[in-house]
Amino acid sequence: MSAENDTNFNSAVFLLSGIPGQEDVYLWISIPFCLMYVISIVGNSIILFIIKIDASLHEPMYIFLSMLAVTDLGLSIVTIPTILGIYLFNSREISLHACFTQLFFIHLLAKFESSVLLLMAFDRFIAICNPLRYATILTPQIIAKMGLAFMLRGVVVIFPLPFLLKRFRYCRDNVLSHSYCVHQEVMKMACSDITVNSMYGLCTTLLTVGLDSLLIFLSYVMILKTVLNIVSKVECLRTLNTCISHLCSVLLFYMPEIGLAVTHRFGNSSSHLLQMVLGYFYLLVPPLINPIVYSVKSKHLRERIIRAFVKWRVSSSLVSRAGHTGNKKHSHLFHAGSSSPEVPPSVISPGQKPESGCSTSCPESQSHCEAPQTLYILRPHPGCTTQGKWRVQGSPQQPVLLRQLLLWPESGLAGRWSIRGSGGAGGRA
Repeated sequence: MSAENDTNFNSAVFLLSGIPGQEDVYLWISIPFCLMYVISIVGNSIILFIIKIDASLHEPMYIFLSMLAVTDLGLSIVTIPTILGIYLFNSREISLHACFTQLFFIHLLAKFESSVLLLMAFDRFIAICNPLRYATILTPQIIAKMGLAFMLRGVVVIFPLPFLLKRFRYCRDNVLSHSYCVHQEVMKMACSDITVNSMYGLCTTLLTVGLDSLLIFLSYVMILKTVLNIVSKVECLRTLNTCISHLCSVLLFYMPEIGLAVTHRFGNSSSHLLQMVLGYFYLLVPPLINPIVYSVKSKHLRERIIRAFVKWRVSSSLVSRAGHTGNKKHSHLFHAGSSSPEVPPSVISPGQKPESGCSTSCPESQSHCEAPQTLYILRPHPGCTTQGKWRVQGSPQQPVLLRQLLLWPESGLAGRWSIRGSGGAGGRA
């Protein structure tokens, strides 16, 4: 490359585009993008956290879902900051090196998401068409190897793109039609012949997204053939229902991808707004919708998320109440950070008659006690080994809000408990 070309390369910048003609309301337009960013980050992070901490979710389907969540997180982090920079600060300029870096990660993550959707289709195919061999085919080692192989495929295919673009001299009006950098747009800004880049981009798309979409289609043809052979209509619908979440993700990803590819190849200047809308839909909507769809459709995952949220709320309430408890007379809470919680006189013990007037006996007793909004620690009598029944009832003026009772550790007592207050809750302590 000549010295003149080097100068042009180093000094050139690209200008990213927002929605044309709406510059006066860019601040308002930034609000939905901010919400999408927050929801995408929080939703996919929750999916990853729940799958990590819950051993019952360490199954192939949820491992593939965690891969999808990581990919969606990456896409949100790579694309939305530049979009917000345009609408919040009117920051449109992006250097060549930053643009090449962004387009590398955007294309890499997009290709890997296509691969993950293929792996999820393979998971559904094995689960429905060959369920007896499901556990032996999709082992953790096989899943790790498949994930690594598809990641390496994406890196090998996308790695040449920045270097193919770097060899060009950019002397035209460097205004991109998107709010981020993609290969199809950047190569059009070059003054040189872009035939090699155009053919390479087409081949990479066909060998990755095209091949993946074809295999996904064939897998669902086989799934549909197997499901139609099921005699029971209820079982047939139930089996198809397990594929709804994946089908939604496939449609959300591939439909805008195909539309964007067509408009880039055959579109004209009048399709600028259409390209922008498809570009936003292609990279921003799947990371937003995927965690919502899977959380709603997967009963197992939904229950784990609700359970984790309820547990967090109860723990936060306990810590808050323990921190504000200063009156020894009403100190019924287990104090956080204390190795041996003090047991106040009002704690109910079998075989003991507390000062509050609650009569108890062991075994087969039921205790009725007007209680403030506190957590009761039930300490059985040392000589009591029977599974007695316990009940704490809050007064109408001071209902019991904390729905958890702690049995004294050394008792070995697995008693039944229930709390009656503003709402009932029962279970085993």
